[in-house]
Parts: sequence; C-alpha cells; structure tokens
Amino acid sequence: MSFSRRLRFSVSLSIPNFSSFLQNSSHSHFHSQPPSIQNVDDAVSQFNRMLCMRHTPPIIQFNKILDSFAKMKHYSTAVSLSHRLELKGIQPDLITLNILINCFCHMGQITFGFSVLAKILKRGYPPDTVTLNTLIKGLCLKGQVKKALHFHDKLLAQGFQLNQVSYATLINGVCKIGDTRGAIKLLRKIDGRLTKPNVEMYSTIIDALCKYQLVSEAYGLFSEMTVKGISADVVTYSTLIYGFCIEGKLKEAIGLLNEMVLKTINPNVYTYNILVDALCKEGKVKEAKSVLAVMLKACVKPDVITYSTLMDGYFLVYEVKKAQHVFNAMSLMGVTPDVHTYTILINGFCKNKMVDEALNLFKEMHQKNMVPGIVTYSSLIDGLCKSGRIPYVWDLIDEMRDRGQPADVITYSSLIDGLCKNGHLDRAIALFNKMKDQEIRPNIFTFTILLDGLCKGGRLKDAQEVFQDLLTKGYHLNVYTYNVMINGHCKQGLLEEALTMLSKMEDNGCIPNAFTFETIIIALFKKDENDKAEKLLRQMIARGLFNEFDSELLRGVRLHFDRDLEKAQLGLGHSYSRAKVKFNVNRADNIVIQAIFLLDTLDKDINSFSMRVRWFVLDKLLKIINDNYLYAKVAKFIEDKSKLSEDKIAAVTDIVRDEDKAKEIVEAAKASMGQYLSPVDLINVQQFAQRVMDLSKYRRKLYDYLVAKMNDIALNLASLIGEVVGARLISHAGSLTNLAKCPSSTLQILGTEKALFRALKTRGHTPKYGLIFHSSFIGRASAKNKGPIARYLANKCSIASLIDCFSGLGTTTFGEKLREQVEERLDFYDKGVAPRKNIDVMKLAIESVENKDTAMEIEAPVEVSGKKAKKKHTAVVTDDMAVDKPTETTNGDALEDHKSEKKKRKKEKRKLDTENDQAMDDGANGVESEQDGAVKKKKKKDKKGDNGEVLVAAIETKKKKNKSKNRDT
Repeated sequence: MSFSRRLRFSVSLSIPNFSSFLQNSSHSHFHSQPPSIQNVDDAVSQFNRMLCMRHTPPIIQFNKILDSFAKMKHYSTAVSLSHRLELKGIQPDLITLNILINCFCHMGQITFGFSVLAKILKRGYPPDTVTLNTLIKGLCLKGQVKKALHFHDKLLAQGFQLNQVSYATLINGVCKIGDTRGAIKLLRKIDGRLTKPNVEMYSTIIDALCKYQLVSEAYGLFSEMTVKGISADVVTYSTLIYGFCIEGKLKEAIGLLNEMVLKTINPNVYTYNILVDALCKEGKVKEAKSVLAVMLKACVKPDVITYSTLMDGYFLVYEVKKAQHVFNAMSLMGVTPDVHTYTILINGFCKNKMVDEALNLFKEMHQKNMVPGIVTYSSLIDGLCKSGRIPYVWDLIDEMRDRGQPADVITYSSLIDGLCKNGHLDRAIALFNKMKDQEIRPNIFTFTILLDGLCKGGRLKDAQEVFQDLLTKGYHLNVYTYNVMINGHCKQGLLEEALTMLSKMEDNGCIPNAFTFETIIIALFKKDENDKAEKLLRQMIARGLFNEFDSELLRGVRLHFDRDLEKAQLGLGHSYSRAKVKFNVNRADNIVIQAIFLLDTLDKDINSFSMRVRWFVLDKLLKIINDNYLYAKVAKFIEDKSKLSEDKIAAVTDIVRDEDKAKEIVEAAKASMGQYLSPVDLINVQQFAQRVMDLSKYRRKLYDYLVAKMNDIALNLASLIGEVVGARLISHAGSLTNLAKCPSSTLQILGTEKALFRALKTRGHTPKYGLIFHSSFIGRASAKNKGPIARYLANKCSIASLIDCFSGLGTTTFGEKLREQVEERLDFYDKGVAPRKNIDVMKLAIESVENKDTAMEIEAPVEVSGKKAKKKHTAVVTDDMAVDKPTETTNGDALEDHKSEKKKRKKEKRKLDTENDQAMDDGANGVESEQDGAVKKKKKKDKKGDNGEVLVAAIETKKKKNKSKNRDT
C-alpha cells in the first residue's frame, strides 16, 4: 500500500468525527467535500479563499488540499501553505503533521521530518503507524537503511507497535541495498512475534533474489509461502517467472504461468511481456507469438512493450517482413508506437543493411513530433557509417546538438568505426581528439576500434603510440585490443614484437584466446619458423584451445603439403590411430574406465544421502559408527529415537556386531538433544537410509567387478599399485595403450595438470605426484622421501603398463617383482639397506615366467616317435635361445624353407653346447661338472627316450647356462 493510499485511509477514519459538526452547522458556505482540484493554481486559489473566510473551515478541509499538493508532488508548496496556516492561528492536527513529514521525506529533508515528529510529541499527539511508517520510508528513500533499522529498534524498545506496512517498507529498503540475507533474517525475526508476514513482504524478497539470480532461493521462499497459507498474487508469480526467464529456464516459467491459471490468478500484461521477451531472446519467436494469442484469448490487451518485444525478436532471427507486419498491426489493434518501438525498427533495419527504410522511419518520427532518443540516433549513425554514408552522419550529429542531446561515447565510437573502415583515418583521429576535448571519455571499445583502423590502414606506429598511452594511463585492456595489435604486428612481419606482446598479456591480467595463438602461428608458418609455431601449438593444446584451431591447423598443413608430405602422413596416421583406439567400443579397458567413473559417482551419492540421514537421526551416532552402510542400517532400525530402549540392545548388537557399541547407541538416544521428527520426516529417514544401503551393496558388487576386470587386462599394474589406483590411471589416460605410451615423468603427475600449468605460469613449485599419491607406498614414505618414491613408483608403473599392454602374458610375476622393488626402495630410505639391481630382478622375473610355462608343459607330456622327439627337443632349445635374444622380422619377408630352418637349429644347438662346456671349464666345481656330464649323457640317450625326458634335459641345460653366466658376471 502506497503512502498516499495509507493517508487517504487515515483521513477517512477521521472524517466521521467532523461529520455531525458539518451537518448541524448553520453556515451554508461550508461544504463537507471541497470541490475537485484539477491543478496547482485551482488548489492555491481554493486554499486562499478558505483562509480568508470569516468562519474558518475545520482543519480537515485544509488537510485535503495539502494532501492534493503532496499527490501532485508539489511538496514545497504544501510546506509553505501549512506554515501560513500556523501564522493564521489554525493549529494543525496529527494528519496535517503527517502530511508535512511525508513532504519533507520526499524532499530529502529527513531531519525536518524528525523535527515534525518532535512537534507531534510536544503537542501530546500519539504518533500513529502512518507517522512512523512515513519516517521509516523517508530514511529508506534517502538510502539510510541502517538508521531506519535502528529507529525501528528504538520504537520497539519504547513500546510502539508497527504493522505489516512498516515491515514491508523496511524489507523493501534492505532489499534495495542488496542485502537479501538481511531481508530474510528480518522476515524470520518478525514471523509470528512482531506481526504476521504478508504476500508483499515475500514478494519483495523474491523480487530481490531473482534480480541477483538467486532463483532457487526465491523459489524456496515461494514454497514456504504456500506451506504457511499465504496466497501468492500476480506480482509474486510475475517476479518468479522473470527470475526463471533470466536463468533460461523457460519450461519452469511456463509451468508457473499454467499454475496461475489453475489457481484463478489472472496474469496481467506485465506477466505475459516477461515470457514474450524471454522467448524472443532465445530465438523462439513462434512460441512468443503463441503467448500473444493466449493473451488475446484471456482478454488481456497487449501493450506497446509486447509488440515492440515481438518485433525485436523477429529482427534477431532476420525475419524483417514479419517485424514490419507486427508494426503495421499495432495501429489496427489500437496501440500507438512510441520512441522505443521506432528505435527497435530503425536498429533492426540498419543491422539488416536496410538504411533507406531506417531513414524513412526517422523522418516519420519527426512528422509525428516524436523526439528521438540517444539510442535512436546511435543506431542510425551506426547503420549509416557501415553503409559508407558518412556525410549524412555529420548532419545527424548537428541535429543531436541542436535538440540538446549531445552524442555519447557509443555514438562517437560508431562514427570512428565508420571513418576507419572508409579510409578516413585522419578524420577518425580528429574526431577521437574532439571527444576528449568535449570531456567524453573514450572507453576500451573506442580505443580498440581506433587501433584496428590504424593497424589495417598501415599506420602501425600511430597505433603503437595509442596503445602505449593506454598502458600508461592504466586502462584494463581486453583480449580484443591485444588481438588487434598482435594482428597488426604480424601483418607487418614484426613477429618478435608480436611474441613479446603475447608474453606480456598475462602479466597485464589478460588471457589470450584461440584467435591470439592462431594469428601468430599462421604468421610463423608463413615465415617458415615451424619450430616456434609448434611450440605455440603445444601451448594451445595445454590451454585447451586446440579444438578451435583445427581448421587453421589443416590450413597450415595444406600450405606446406609439398614440403612436409611425409611428416603430414605420419601425423595423420598417428591421429587416426589414436582416434581408433579412443572410439573403439569393444576395447576392454573401456569397461574399466566406465566402472571407476561409476564408482566415484556412487561414492558421492552415498555420502550425499548419508548426510541427509544424519540431519534427522541422533546427533551422537556419527561418533559411534563411521561406516555409512552400518550407519544407515542402524538409522533405519531406530526410526524414532524416543522409542529406543534397552530391550532393543540385542537387535542393535546383531546389526553392529558389537554389544558395547549397541549400548552406547541406546545411551546416546537418551541423551540426544535432536529435534522432534514428524511422520513425514520419519518416512524420509527410512527412504534415505534404504537408499544408502542399496547403493552400498551395489558399490560392493561394482568394486569386485572392477577388481576382476583389472586382473584380466592390467594384472601387473594391479599387483603393483592396486586395482583402484590402476583403474584411475587408465581412466585419466584414456586407455591402457595411452598409459603405456606415457613416460614415467608424465605418469608421476597424471591428474595434476591444472596445478602443473598454474605452477609453470606463476613460476612456483610443480607438483610431485598426481593420482599415484593414493598408493599406500606414498603414504608410508616420510615427507622428504615422498617425491623420490613417487618418481620411482611412476617408473615401475610405466614398466607394468607396458608389459600389460604389449606382452600378452597372463601372469602377475612382473607386477609382484616390481612391487618387491618398491618395498626394497622404501627400506633403503628408512634403514639404508641397498636394494637389488633392476636387471637382476627382471632376470628373476623372466626365469620365473619361463619355469612356470615349462612346468605347465611337463604336466601334460605327449608321446611321440624318436624323430619327432628330436625335433621337439630342438624346438625347445631354440625357444629358450629366443628368450635371451628375440629375433626381429619384417612384414613381407619370405619364409625360409624347411632345410635351412633345420640347419639353423642344429647350429644354434651346437653353439649352446659349446657355451655350456666353456661355462663348466671356467668356474664350475666337481659336482657341477659331474652333473653337466650326466646331462650330456642324457642328451645322447634322449634321441631314443620319451618326450618328458627331453623336456627335463632342456630345463637343466638352461639352468646351468644361466648359472654360469651369473658367475661370469
């Protein structure tokens, strides 16, 4: 309720006190209702006539005239006339003094308003709510909200009662200074204690929250209103619809509109205009037109804003004819276009290069005696400049000055842009200097336009002077300004200066974008400085700007195709290979990547639902049970804590598997200070607890599945660092193949890319470890050894991933041996015990794998003839040789014939026998010599023996060979 409305209400309450006097009065020239007041002169003349009467009318008649002055916003006149009343000896009453306070408050003289309050108290009048509300509103209008709150506290302390209007005024003042939290706090303070909140209070706060884009909180207050039985009105709904439209949530906004209709709350034209504007800005003009049809069907007449918004929407989607049709339909609907409507049309025509139509509309405005605004002039000037009609622009500038609307910075910027694009650089510089002479400060966009024109016009030195002047004066330069200068330097061949400017950008708080890098890289390619171009390209990739540069990269390849054909083919081959690996849905490690991602999501959901359970259940239960699953199980069992008694200890013990903890839980229920739970809250507790239990069970199954899959595809990596950490490494790399290709230095910091780039940018300390930090090895190391053990562990993980990816061995031996090495390294850091050499450990691992394979062959011997046994023996020996020295083959080589293969095997066998004999002579003891001799005899007998004996002899020979090599080493 406005002040004037409240004042009328207060006056109407006072009129009955004088009605009997007026009716019984014998003076016929007194009227209970003064004649209607049309203007200020009528009011002044009537006041003078009443003041000159022999029988002075009652003060209430003067109050009505003073009130009319206040409504017409002639506050100083009302104050002057009230002073004349006092000089005439007519004493003011409370209503008169309230009108005076209202006038002083609107004049910004709040001190005089409080002096009138002192006068009220001095005369013995009790200040009513109108008096106090007017003073509170005056303080809020002056921006002194804190003083208004302090005044409110003083009034309460002195026993004064305030009403809903008082608090609505206070809340409105608090919201206007942006303190939405304070407004909500004040609402909570008055709720049920000082007065009952009404829809006006809630609507004011909801409006403020929506303006600050806190729509979720605004909707929470809206729901709170409904729960408390406060019916929302059209203002509340319109405000909330506006908030949803700001955030782009059009479905929710339309849903609220439907809700209004269902509740028989009729939307007004303002409500519909909000939706039309939001839909047009999203390019959904058809839907906006359907809203217009709904308006007409609901008997809500569209106003000029509705049609103007719809026209603007059509221009945004380049449907000029439909916009013209809407403009023509306005007059048929009885809606007169205003300056804003013509401005939208002129701007739309200029943007669509229809400058002649825009000029015709501008002339039509003059014919209708409409005064164009600064936006109208700026839009037309921009269109004329872009079309090259510079002479027309000077006429418009003169017209603006004659009409008392001097050009602003936007107008001058458009004109400078047009002059630069039409080659009038000297005139553009002159106009730029004229701006500064007229004390119109150019903004950064004006400078950017001028710099762009100078650079493109070949006047780079002038541009450098202007740019240096910007830096000296402390302007905050944006990326577009830098791009203009970098582009200008590159076109002049000054690449070193362009690179220097790029390096200084970030020091000045400006982050380069894709176009910045693109400009310099293309210039470097043209100058055949490919190394520098590739370096910048790596920076782009590191900053995540590579996708925007793809087209220009292909352009660079085309430019240098003849010279770098082989490099281009190799690069494209690698790109194809990586893409093929990345998008292969049948790849086994895809399952691991999805599983670890789902595992993380489940952990978040479980923690979220567990927190909701903790809001409702015992406040001390968390200290007793830490596990989410057990916590939820106990919470579901407890339900209402007041019903938990000692006879349920046995049941609680079955859940937690600990009688002492069960007793603690029962005791905690007795001592808990938690809040009372309604039946609805108890249902929520049950649902949340059950959801936590279900998700925990599913997580357990998923974890077991992940462990099984890791032992299938990356069993050595899993044995070394654990299944979960290994899966995270694979997921972050994108595949097991990508992880295997990573060097150990990259694998060490995998997962800390942002921290690494930040450290490189600020020249700080780079991170020592990434995802491998979650390994138990890092936690067991001391603080000074965490970095070294991280490097060592990354090296072993790199080896393990290579083995898993490319070897195809289904064994965990290498992972176990690598884990032993890491354990030995930890002992070395702690106790100084020297670890084994890597080559020795790998030899042991290879021997272990070979022994396992051979043992598997022995377990299933096959009986063969003598000749076949001989061939088999030769093949085994040859395979053993192949382990030590793998042979390389090339695609397309012809197969050797059978005879040459046979000769080769015999030669390798003789060589092996010679090495064994030499090893025995060099260092073998007598016992070993006898064993070797026995092996030789066995070999001769093997020609007639079975296949099992042949295999045993081969194993013994291989062992002796390895022992002799170790002794020699």
